[in-house]
Amino acid sequence: MSEKELLYVEDVLGHLEYFKRHLDINKECLVDMKAEAILKKIERKVNSLYKNFYDVLGGFSNGR
Repeated sequence: MSEKELLYVEDVLGHLEYFKRHLDINKECLVDMKAEAILKKIERKVNSLYKNFYDVLGGFSNGR
C-alpha cells in the first residue's frame, strides 16, 4: 500500500473508533428504550464495519 492509502486506512479506523466511543457515551445517557435500541443497532453495524475492514487489511498483509 502507498503512504496515501495508509493515511486513508488510518482515517477510516479513527472514524470507526470515534463512533464506538461516542455510542458508548450516548448509550449511558439514554432512558428511552426505542432510542437505545437504535443505538444498539448502529453499534452492531459499526462493529461489523470495523471487523470487515480489519479482515480486508489482513488479506493485504497475507499477500492477497
